[in-house]
Amino acid sequence: MLQLFFLRIKNVERLKDFRRIFVLFTDVLSILPEFSRLDESDQMVFAKSRFSFFYWWLTCCWTAKTGCPGVCYANGSYHPINKHQQAFPDVKGVTELSVETVSKPLANINITDPEILIGSVFAIFYEYPLPPKMSYASSHLLSEARDHYTQCMTTVSPFCNIEARSASRLAEISLILSSITNLKYLTSDNIEVSDVLHVMEVDQLFSDAFDVHRPID
Repeated sequence: MLQLFFLRIKNVERLKDFRRIFVLFTDVLSILPEFSRLDESDQMVFAKSRFSFFYWWLTCCWTAKTGCPGVCYANGSYHPINKHQQAFPDVKGVTELSVETVSKPLANINITDPEILIGSVFAIFYEYPLPPKMSYASSHLLSEARDHYTQCMTTVSPFCNIEARSASRLAEISLILSSITNLKYLTSDNIEVSDVLHVMEVDQLFSDAFDVHRPID
C-alpha cells in the first residue's frame, strides 16, 4: 500500500492518470459477460454513464487506504484539498467533499482489498435508474447483473459468515456509494471537458476504446 510520504501533489503533467483509470475501466468492461451480452447500441450508452462512478470509487478507495489530504491517483500523486497547492482550481470544492463523504467513511469501515476489487464492478452496475432509451433486453440483463454483484459483495465481506453483519456492511457501503452519485453530477462537466483535465474528449476516448475491443470479423 502506498504510504503518504511517497505521494506527490498532482501537477498538470500527472493529469494523464485520468487515462489510466479509463483504460482500466474499458478493460474491466471487456471481460464482463453481462456487458458483452448487451445490445451493441446500448454498450456505449451504458459505459459512458458508468465511468464517473467507477472513477470515483477507485480514487476514493485509494484515498481511504493512503489517508492522503486529497484525492489519490494510481500513479502515486494526489489532488490536494489545499486550494493553494492545486494544479487546477477546484471551484466546487469536490476534492474536499469526496474525502469527507466517501473516502473517510470508507476508511472508517476499514474497506478491504477484496471489497475494493469487487466493489469496482459493483459500482458499475449499482446506480439506478438506467440510462434512458436502453432496450428491454439490456435493462433486464443489467438488473440481473446488479443482483449478482450485490451477492458478490456480501460474499467478500469480512463478515460473510454472519448474515446480519454482512447485510449491515453492504448497507453501509451502499450509503457511501450514494455519495458518489453527488460527486458524479458535480464533476460531470470536469470529466467531459478536455480543457480542464487535458485529455481527449470522453466521446473520442470511448470510440477509440470500443474500436480496440471490438472483435474482428
